[in-house]
Amino acid sequence: MGEEDKLRLAVRQVRKATGLDQTNFAAKIGKSFQMIRKYETETPPRGAALAVFVLLAEELGLDDPARLFRKTMIADLGPEVIRALSSKSRADETAADAAGVSMWVPAGMSGLVDWMLDLFAKEGTLEQELLKQTLRELGHKRSAVTHPQKRRNAS
Repeated sequence: MGEEDKLRLAVRQVRKATGLDQTNFAAKIGKSFQMIRKYETETPPRGAALAVFVLLAEELGLDDPARLFRKTMIADLGPEVIRALSSKSRADETAADAAGVSMWVPAGMSGLVDWMLDLFAKEGTLEQELLKQTLRELGHKRSAVTHPQKRRNAS
């Protein structure tokens, strides 16, 4: 079975695990019925479109689909995306602090930021709520790591 076949089956598995039909699942994640049908039967999601499926699979405890979606998303977007999202230089941290900005956006990530802003315009969708929750959790983990260092450096 090829990778595209595995992705299509994983999309279907995630949708069925939610207990929703294609129409209701599409509405919950801010997609059209036609797009979900296409993901399950023709062309699976790729790139940033996989983010919601990673989150849903993890939320539903579907480890194999979550790994497949994550691996494919990294392959599509490149490992530098993961590195960029997980690292922050001292200069970036200082600039963000001085500007009173709590979120740092690495260079070259404007497309992903635009995608996220578009997503947040989809008020009340499951996709939006799952991403908000994940971003909050990542922010708390990041704060727990970076803020103790700041306090020690200030002493």
